[in-house]
Amino acid sequence: MNLQFINSLGRLIKFDRKLSLFLASLIISTSFFILKNQAVESLSVDISSNLGQLSKQGVYNFGDYTGQVNNLIKTRSLVANEKVLNRYPPGYPLLLYSSFIISKVLQIKLSYSLFLLASLFIAFSTVIIGEIAYLFYKTKILAVSAGLLYTTHPYILQGFSKIMSVTPFMTFFYFSLLVYFIFITREYSNFFYPIVIGFLLGIAMLIRPIGLFLPIVLSILTFVYIKKLGIYKRLLISLIITLSSIVTILPWQIINYVHGQRILLSSDEVASIKDGVSFNHSRKNHLKLPADVDSLAIYLSTSRVTTRSDFFKIAFRKFINKPITMVKLILIKSARSWYGAYGQEAKKERIKLFILGVYFVLTLLALFKINFKQRAWRILGMTNLLLILYFWAMTILVVSMARYMYPIFGLTVVFIPAICRKS
Repeated sequence: MNLQFINSLGRLIKFDRKLSLFLASLIISTSFFILKNQAVESLSVDISSNLGQLSKQGVYNFGDYTGQVNNLIKTRSLVANEKVLNRYPPGYPLLLYSSFIISKVLQIKLSYSLFLLASLFIAFSTVIIGEIAYLFYKTKILAVSAGLLYTTHPYILQGFSKIMSVTPFMTFFYFSLLVYFIFITREYSNFFYPIVIGFLLGIAMLIRPIGLFLPIVLSILTFVYIKKLGIYKRLLISLIITLSSIVTILPWQIINYVHGQRILLSSDEVASIKDGVSFNHSRKNHLKLPADVDSLAIYLSTSRVTTRSDFFKIAFRKFINKPITMVKLILIKSARSWYGAYGQEAKKERIKLFILGVYFVLTLLALFKINFKQRAWRILGMTNLLLILYFWAMTILVVSMARYMYPIFGLTVVFIPAICRKS
């Protein structure tokens, strides 16, 4: 029976790697959802029992997006009292609103609809990771292996248990990367691919503001990679990527401007940055910090600044006065970006650190098996390295926790199947 199943699975992979990855991801996600109590214990995944529940006040719980989504449910709009609800970009609140509609149409619990939404996005991401791997390995089994490594990653499984905007963000981000790698490695010169890349990045930005500078990163890399074209066409293609992303987010910017609100993607101007240094101010679980770092963190997190520029001004003044203390603070934030939990819970962070270590070792072993002298692998290696540094820097800037680093795991698991390659 087991051999028959394995043989059937092997035939499916040979027939259609994309379908096999999509179905595998859905099976894994459903199994995880059914066994979530065991998963909570073994993976330290926090599953909210109130997720999608209706309160006595008639408000559905959507975590940080509760206000925006409930306004959509009541008015089908993100405008309330003539002001745009713009603490977060509109992409994810609209997706959560769609899960509410799905639950009504299918007459299922809202929590099931939320799970369905997350599982579909992760399944699509799994297929995309597999296709990126296939583009470089040219081997179905290694491509499928990369996809399975992604969909079974403990951090990715967490996307089934929480309301996390990073889940759909990764789908559109990875999709833009797949189109980008096809465009660069095959050395196309038309404008269709840059337009699609910019559009997909724009959608990703409308889901999570952390993607704000991704079009610029890929535009610069494009100019560097497509050397066979003249300098003016390289500049034009690079510019199209950025302009396409700007056009995609422009309607949201216009809506806010019409209502007298000048923002860039979200109005969460400085709150998340201040939250990122409130280690021992607004957290239940305190960290053991050097006294000078703790004092500086409390000062920055309790400052009454309301804009990013004002925050950076006081931070710069502190850097001038206490450079060593500021450097120590940045180093602590840099390290915690990889394993930190929002609640600063030691047990969760130790587990995350262990998981990080396992995948880091696997990735390192794989890199020794790859010939980066080949143009395609050099492009993949350099692009992924810069994107990892990008997400690391953006995470250091705000709340330094592993959840903001999730997009990098799709970038790293692509390399791991190389361990099985013949030298």
